[in-house]
Amino acid sequence: MPVDTISGFANLFFFLTWNFLTMTNLYNASYLGPGYVPRGWKPVNSEDEKKLQFCTPCNGFKTPRSHHCSKCNRCCMKMDHHCPWINNCVGHRNHQFFARFLFFAIVGCIHACVIDMNSLYYAVFAGWYQRYGDGTEPLIWLTFSSFIALLFAIAMALAVTFALLILLLTQIRYMFRNRNGIEEYIHGKAINLRKKRDEDDEEEIEWIKSLGEWNYPYDLGWKRNLREVWVGWFDGRTRAVFMKPFGIPNGFGKVFRTT
Repeated sequence: MPVDTISGFANLFFFLTWNFLTMTNLYNASYLGPGYVPRGWKPVNSEDEKKLQFCTPCNGFKTPRSHHCSKCNRCCMKMDHHCPWINNCVGHRNHQFFARFLFFAIVGCIHACVIDMNSLYYAVFAGWYQRYGDGTEPLIWLTFSSFIALLFAIAMALAVTFALLILLLTQIRYMFRNRNGIEEYIHGKAINLRKKRDEDDEEEIEWIKSLGEWNYPYDLGWKRNLREVWVGWFDGRTRAVFMKPFGIPNGFGKVFRTT
């Protein structure tokens, strides 16, 4: 990759930048983890125990929005899912970094794909440019093995971009709604349950009516929802992102704002 031109240097600089940001956020997402509920935890007010679930493996109560992960063998705060790529769960403390990791990985893959496709183009038409070109075009000659490797690299970059883009868009949708993957499932199930009814079964109809209207308590509006994850970015306190260690979100993952 030539760096004797401004465009060549910029290309190398941005490519290394995407790699650095991808690995940094991957490390933060993996190292920080979702935040774990202490084993044997109990609420300060004993009356609150009636509203909380008890986790037998952790021998303590679950905080609101926490769930027990069988792979981590811990109750994770605001758990979204267990991610094998970071070897940890995605939750309260690392949700922002996981989303950043996905974003910069996608940008890096797109950049790599553009470079590889550009190289493939000039390799395929190298003979034509050698004969009819004006001498400013790069001449790239590939062996059969390097040609196959280049095609494989392009295919991998496109596949990873497509897969991570779907995951990133899913995470962004959750953030706008102030939900995680588990809560999205619970919310959908609660809505469908109230729609589903057997008109011939009066007992079922009465039971569904007794449930009342379903209201998701953590939806604060899209701006406040984003603040719960992207602390400082949407409330005029951008400096808070850099002043806080690693940009960890507000709170300790035990108490959450509700409508």
